[in-house]
Amino acid sequence: MKTVHHLYYLAGIIYRIHSVVAYDYTLGTLKSSLVDVVGAENFSYYTYSDREPVLLVLTSLSGDADLYVSDKVKHPTYYSYDLKSNTCGEDRVNLRGMKRPTYIGVFGSHAYETNEYLLQAYRLKQTEWDDWTHENSEHGESSDQSQSAADSNSYTDTEEPSFGWHLSELILHLIEFLVNILL
Repeated sequence: MKTVHHLYYLAGIIYRIHSVVAYDYTLGTLKSSLVDVVGAENFSYYTYSDREPVLLVLTSLSGDADLYVSDKVKHPTYYSYDLKSNTCGEDRVNLRGMKRPTYIGVFGSHAYETNEYLLQAYRLKQTEWDDWTHENSEHGESSDQSQSAADSNSYTDTEEPSFGWHLSELILHLIEFLVNILL
């Protein structure tokens, strides 16, 4: 029974990574990525210094991690941030227009002892984001409006899926096949 549980866990991780790899060709060029773990109700912090327009993509591999970003506060939290994405799925934040260095906080959900995540930075094509800018509110308004505008932009590309996409698709089907045999 433990083997089946481990296979389901592995299948879940492969599926989540596959969902990121499957769509990475629409995001632009992958600049950097890391896999890390954050404990329940804790933050892990990073600094991003590259000046190119990038989109941060946070994918929870286990648990539920959330993304908080600031170009002013060195350790952004859920009380102090410029942009955030705290969904139960994939979290995305567009860093175009933010000063560098940009400070990134990844928060671990209280519902899980540990929250494993994949954090990726994609360089975006300048022409796709010309209409979107990040403006800081001077009247105490939330910066969520500029974030939701950036999130609603649909980035498209004409490239074919990468080799990584096809490989992840194959691995996903192989794991599904193995799970079906064991059940």
